[in-house]
Amino acid sequence: MEINLFIGAGPQEQQRRVRAARERLSKQKQEETARSHANAAKKQKEAADTSSPPSPSPPPPLPPGAGSSHPGSHRRLRPPTLMVLLRHISVALTAAVAALGSALFIALNFFYKRRVWSPQAEYCTIREEEEELGRRQVLVLGLDGAGKSSMLQGLAPGEATAAAKRRRCRPTRGFNFMSMNATSCQLDFLEIGGGEDLRRYWSDYLMRTHVLVYVVDSSDRSRLPLAKAELHRLLRAEPQLPVVVLGNKQDKVNAVSVSELHDALSLSSVNEDRKLFLLAAQLDPDGARRNPLRGLDTFQDLLLQLI
Repeated sequence: MEINLFIGAGPQEQQRRVRAARERLSKQKQEETARSHANAAKKQKEAADTSSPPSPSPPPPLPPGAGSSHPGSHRRLRPPTLMVLLRHISVALTAAVAALGSALFIALNFFYKRRVWSPQAEYCTIREEEEELGRRQVLVLGLDGAGKSSMLQGLAPGEATAAAKRRRCRPTRGFNFMSMNATSCQLDFLEIGGGEDLRRYWSDYLMRTHVLVYVVDSSDRSRLPLAKAELHRLLRAEPQLPVVVLGNKQDKVNAVSVSELHDALSLSSVNEDRKLFLLAAQLDPDGARRNPLRGLDTFQDLLLQLI
């Protein structure tokens, strides 16, 4: 159509029309370029809006006076002074009650000794109570088969023990207890078996006894070293305890004499300040007492002197 406009026109008119057409084309291109740029910018803005995180919501409004910088505004948040005072008083009272209870407990333990019960308590009591009651405990020890039970039967007076004397003694498997009334006090004899399983507990009974009686089988020469070792172990455990060594079964053919028994047991190595006595005794199969050297009568008299 534009070409048709140029037909029949002069050269100048044609040039003017050409320039006008060019200007219109240039203006159209500029408008299209501007529109394209505007569309591109709009698209970029929309893309940026969709990719950016949502803006944070505004913080909730503060209560009245919370944001104030006045010094008195913080004092309302602290506990009241009265509550703090009551708490301190409660802590102080609790500490005072605990200290008073501890002091009373220590005082009671200091003035009153507590009794500690054990299997041994069935056979003996605390030493202070025994002395008040006039009772004395004699601990009888020795290897198994030494004649401890026969010795106790020989000491038992009266007809009540006649049947026990006629009956043959059996080895003591645990404990054997006998009481004997004397003129000045009561003797409580506690015998503990001499088996290997019981000898380890002998020293536990020394602190609760007044006199130790150690019975030795004078006829069993092969076991004299063992009897010596056990005797010296007891002597080391309680250095101040009086000890009476009773050489039993002196009526046997192969029994050692008192001097030989003294050397076999190494009694000369014992401290001279120690109260240690060596006696000899013998019993017939029926339990009747004999006194060829020093018998059970001398032994009983010695016990009364020691206690």
